[in-house]
Amino acid sequence: MIMGIGVDMVSEARVARSIKRPGFLEKVYGPAERALLEGRGMRPQTAAANFAAKEAFGKALGTGLLREFALCEAEALRDENGAPYFSFSGRAAALMQARGLTAHLSLTHELSLIHISEPTRLGMISYAVFCLKKKNKKRIPSSA
Repeated sequence: MIMGIGVDMVSEARVARSIKRPGFLEKVYGPAERALLEGRGMRPQTAAANFAAKEAFGKALGTGLLREFALCEAEALRDENGAPYFSFSGRAAALMQARGLTAHLSLTHELSLIHISEPTRLGMISYAVFCLKKKNKKRIPSSA
């Protein structure tokens, strides 16, 4: 059963400026996520997609950001094939466990006309779609 869906888009130019600010990386990205970003040359495209994923997660939960968990507690990582997934720690992990939820994440990037909070121009936008589902409970067959 789907329990929540969140979608978000983030300007890569905005994130490129933000990752240069002292303390931003540590506040927003967890240790494994920072290692991923460093391993990919601190590309704004990856940082923006991961930030969009956090926003989408907060929307899917219905809590928004920073209410129930710290941003760095929800890390958007990649598996060996490059597919994105979330790793949760702290309050975010406790929240997922208490609600019996599992996460599904999709990320993409697109060249787009930017006009939100920036002068209208062409730029890259990163998108995230996040889905929360109830974990399947294994049923024990009843004896007849």
